Amino acid sequence: MGTNCAPLLADIFLYSFEAEFIKSLVSEGKRYLASDFNFTYRYIDDVLSINNPKFADYLSSIYPSELEVKETTETNNSASYLDIMLCYDTDGHINTSLYDKHDDFNFSITNFPFLSSNIPSSPAYGVFISHLIRYARASTKKYTDFELGVFQISFSVKDMFVTD
Repeated sequence: MGTNCAPLLADIFLYSFEAEFIKSLVSEGKRYLASDFNFTYRYIDDVLSINNPKFADYLSSIYPSELEVKETTETNNSASYLDIMLCYDTDGHINTSLYDKHDDFNFSITNFPFLSSNIPSSPAYGVFISHLIRYARASTKKYTDFELGVFQISFSVKDMFVTD
């Protein structure tokens, strides 16, 4: 995004369409349909709609046709939203785990600054620590996902943190 206010402008822009859609449903006496959108969330341009099988049917009524909407539902029981993978278990509970779309690429991505680069060392270590905190907070299976995340992150940064 090109300017500091771009995320806020995108948020306001999309909210205006969503608010108008819900307002029109209520004014047409379709409160029952509007209530299906109770568990619909958006962060800038990422939308999550939980337990709303009608959401896809109404996308063209909510957003302008120029807006390209991509489906990220993995299966009927799982979907990614921001950096979280949401999955329904057999009991109907939602479980979360960390999701990184970079894992879907067929090439490696460098997520961490090299200590030998021309930056202070504290931001480089801060990136590492912030990823550890992300792993700790994101999952309903706290220990196993955290352990896996620590292993993956340690493996990927070992060469970057080694200085001569």
